[in-house]
Amino acid sequence: MTNLHPAYLHIRDALPGDVDALAAIIRYAMPMDPQWDYRFPLRKQYPEDNYGYTRLMMKSFLEAQGVVVKVVTFPAPGLPEEDEVPAALAVWEVEPDKDKKYSLTPTGDKTARRDANFEHMAAFGSTTRAARETYFNSVYQSRQLHLRILATLPEFQRKGAGTALCSPLGHALYSSLGFTDIATITVQVKEEEEKLSIRVMVYPYEPVY
Repeated sequence: MTNLHPAYLHIRDALPGDVDALAAIIRYAMPMDPQWDYRFPLRKQYPEDNYGYTRLMMKSFLEAQGVVVKVVTFPAPGLPEEDEVPAALAVWEVEPDKDKKYSLTPTGDKTARRDANFEHMAAFGSTTRAARETYFNSVYQSRQLHLRILATLPEFQRKGAGTALCSPLGHALYSSLGFTDIATITVQVKEEEEKLSIRVMVYPYEPVY
């Protein structure tokens, strides 16, 4: 199944019934991302916490106004098209400069969620929010789409699933698709040596009227 040609890829809107599959994609794909390790260093010790809160996050994306979730599916032997296997997902936020009345990232608390480093999560959130305001909202206002999450199951990577959505392979492929670097931000808790570097990238476009 993983040797399928990219021509067989299908892209569609994610549905409420996809939530378990979407959470599974993130669970298996995101540990390759240093940002995930930084925020959830104990996910291996507490996989049920990591999966449970990831599922809640995906459920909130699917229910939220102003959020578009796309999924790439592969055909599976013996299954009809509507039962194809979800292999990759992308979460886009429309007009991310607007104030939101919902939470996109339910985090729980220290008594309920054991996989997370809450200081790292707070530093990540405050640093990325400030960067978004500086590099995106102040420049583009409502004329932007924010790519919040892009993930592909490891066994489907390098088969075109992530590229169909945008990219699963990080900076090199984003660059090849036309994204450009505009800054690098550092996430770090005060008085900690551990830190995380994140590149800020944009894909400029001219609207067609």
